[in-house]
Formats: sequence, structure tokens, C-alpha cells
Amino acid sequence: FPGMDRIVAFYINAKNTGVGPWALMDLGLHPNIGIYDFYKPLRQLYPRAFMPPVLDGTEYLNLLSRAKIVLNIHRDELADVGNIRCFEALGVGTCLLTDRGERLSENFKPGKEIATFETADELVEQVNYLLSHDTEREAIAATGHRRCLESYTVAHRCKIIAEELRRLAKSRRPKVTQGTAPKILFAKYDTEGQPISYDISFFLQAAEIKRQQLQCDRLVVAVLPPKDIHNQPGVSDDVNTIVDGYSRRFRMAHILVQMTDLMPNVDVLHLKSRRIDPGTLNFGGSRMLTYPEKGIPHHSEYYKLVNAYPALVPGFEASKEAHRYILNWLAPIAKGREVVTVTLRQYKVNPERNNNLDAWAKFSKGLDVKKYCVVIIPDTDSVKEFRESPLRHYPMFEPACFDIDLRFALYERAYMNMFVNNGPCVAASLSKSIDYIMFKLVVPNTPTTAPEFIKMLGFTPDKTPNYATPTQKWVWEDDSYEVIQREFDQMVGVKNKKTHKIKV
Repeated sequence: FPGMDRIVAFYINAKNTGVGPWALMDLGLHPNIGIYDFYKPLRQLYPRAFMPPVLDGTEYLNLLSRAKIVLNIHRDELADVGNIRCFEALGVGTCLLTDRGERLSENFKPGKEIATFETADELVEQVNYLLSHDTEREAIAATGHRRCLESYTVAHRCKIIAEELRRLAKSRRPKVTQGTAPKILFAKYDTEGQPISYDISFFLQAAEIKRQQLQCDRLVVAVLPPKDIHNQPGVSDDVNTIVDGYSRRFRMAHILVQMTDLMPNVDVLHLKSRRIDPGTLNFGGSRMLTYPEKGIPHHSEYYKLVNAYPALVPGFEASKEAHRYILNWLAPIAKGREVVTVTLRQYKVNPERNNNLDAWAKFSKGLDVKKYCVVIIPDTDSVKEFRESPLRHYPMFEPACFDIDLRFALYERAYMNMFVNNGPCVAASLSKSIDYIMFKLVVPNTPTTAPEFIKMLGFTPDKTPNYATPTQKWVWEDDSYEVIQREFDQMVGVKNKKTHKIKV
């Protein structure tokens, strides 16, 4: 067979160099012509045998069917043994001549259903023999064709794949002991008596603590609206003027439900009316335990449980997609600097709890701009006020106002997060991946930040909660410039003692 030695040289060289013979079809595309002992492309070496690339599948299969022998060379990868060309050649009834890849005999019988070779000399010998023995060659082609249609059609592959999927699905089902069933803790957050606020974060952590204590297999959370969203029990007329029923309905979806998304392996039911009793729903025959067991407890009960069992607090975690978004947003802003976020409270309810903006502006201005990048997260309800504040010159990440996943991803990526006591920040303080300093925890004239109320929640004044990490601190002082700067410098010292991985 004229030129067979050159064909063999092509493939042997491809095995040794990783550069296949297809590169020689065009001399201009050849990445390293010097590794070959000839310089002409295939179209010049074999002008009568060369055929341009076939783009149409039917034309390609017709070409295979007209051939007396189809030569197949596997790549040096175990995954390539029995490649698609083997089945294409046998499927159209042509004699297949292929190198003896490992495990190839598991698919076809060499010498009966396919022809094989190992060395270059054996390849030349096999080609010459098959071309001169039509009967044997045609018998191998016919036997291989029959085996292919009997065992390797799309229908056969689909059946095997379906059986394997059934086996995997069965093996992953929870093993149920005779007479028992998986246990589900069904936690109901009923806003008829619970706040439509970030207080749900402590409810979620408390529910997960209960799930662990009761050894339940899964946690299911149902969020129920109040009977009348415009007249929620416990909401004063003053607050209702600022946060009306339409605002509360918005917060049901954008705070309560979004917070549950930051907890892995939790199923959520967002009920928009009370016409459905979630307690009557069927959860696949699982045994159901409820939390709270009776009535609607004051949300302080959840705070107490979290403070009582800090080791069982799982925290929250932003999604990978949110992190990708934050990295893209920060890249042109931070430019390799450490990100320091400042989250503002500029709320119209209890304004005495708001940030001391002048102090925060002075602190931010004093940071080394070559090392730190300040990013502001404004109050969701006061974006306009931020744009008129002394911090307005700093980049603002407004999406955090409406997407908690993005807010937490930014917090997790930041070098340090600076808070005053408010809803989203208290929720963020439960995360194990957010470094923060939180100020202004006590405001005596405000019921929910009075010292007595804070003690009732299970917190100890002048102390950071037990569930906090070493780079998380509660500062029980107002946010004056001196206090902010002092605590920031101390925390930098703490972080410098740790192996700090730059996040941006």
C-alpha cells in the first residue's frame, strides 16, 4: 500500500508530540513543522487520496460505507477507548481496523468483529492482508455490524443510562427503618404576632437549632402573612404611617423569604394568604414535628435560644453567583485595596438610633486611600437622604438595599464591615464569614434597644455574643469618631495576627 509508512509516521509522531496529523492539512496552520521529517501538507503528499473536510453527516457516513477498511487511532486516554468512530464504522457495515486500546475487548471481539494492531509493522501487515482477503474482511465487517446493531444503538445506551439513574436515585434515598419515617421539623413564622423584619434571622437560627436537638432530617419553614396586612397586630399608628401595609407586603418577600434563601438545605413555603393551613400539607409520609409547638411566642424566645446554644448556630451564607457579581462590581472600584463597608441607618422610626454621619464621614476620610476602599450601603428607605449626606462622595452599592444575597456577599468579601445596631446588620452578625464591628447597641429611650430589653433577649451588656468569631465585635458605646477609630485600629491589629487572605 503506497505511502502507508508515512501514514503510520503521522500517528506515531502524534502520540509522541501531541500534535496530530490534521495540522498538516494546511502548512500555515502547522504549529511546529520542524518535528516532522517532511514538510509538505497531506494535500500535496497525497493529491489523489486527499479529501477536504466533510461537514455533512450523511456525506461522512456514505464515505465510511464505501471504504473497504476504516482506520481508527485512539488518543492516549483511557476515556477514548471505543471512541465514536468505532461505532460509526461498524454501524455502516465497514471493516474496522483499530489500535488495541485497553478494555476494547469488553466491547468487541478482536479478530472476529474488528481487526486490530499494536505496532506500525503490524498495521501495514493487517492492511495488506485485509485488502487481499475479501472474504475474511467482509466477514469481520458483517459480524461487527451485527454486534453494533444488537448492543450499541441509541436505544441500548438510553436503556443503560436510565437503569443507572434509577440505581443511583434508589441508593440516595434515605434509608427508612421498618416502622419509622424521616422526621421533618415544620417551623412556622406567623406574622400575625411576629415582626415583618430582620428578626426572622433569629427565628431561622433557632429553628435550625431545634432541628438539630430533635434530630430531624430536614427543616421546612412556612412564612404566613397577618390576617390583615394593613392592620398588623402590635404595629403602632406612628410606625404604620411610615411602614404601611404595602411596605410590609414588600418586606414579606424581600426580607423574610430572602433570608431563608441564605440557609442551605431549608425548604420554604411563602404563603400569601391564610386560606392554606400549612399544617395540613403532605410531606411524603414524613413524621412532622412543629416549632413553635404552641401559639405565637414573642420573638425574644428565638434570641434566647440562639444565645443559649452558640455552638449550634449555623449562620447564613451568600450564593456563589452573588459572589461573582460582587467581585465584578468591586474590581474597578477597589483596585486591589481592602474594602471597608459602612452600612447606614437613616430610618424615620426612632431616628436617635441612626448613624452619627459626621463621625462616620471623618473616619472614612481619615482612612489610607491607598490601602482601603470605602463602600456605603445606604438605608433602604433613605437612599435620597444618603445622596445629600456627608458620605455621598463614596461609592454606594444600592442593590444591597433590595437583595439580601448580594448584601451578604459584599459583607463576606469585605475586609471589615462597620455597623450601627439595625436589622440587616444584626442578621449579618449571625454569619460566620462576615468580619464586623457594630456600635450603638444601647439607646435607652428606645424600647427595643433599652438595656432591660437587651438583657431579656439573652445578651450581656459590654460583651460580644458567644456565637461571634474573634473578628466580630459588639461595641457598647455610641458611634463617636474617637470610638469608631479606636475600635477599627484594634480590629486591624487582631486581623493582622491572623493569616489574612485578600478577598478582592
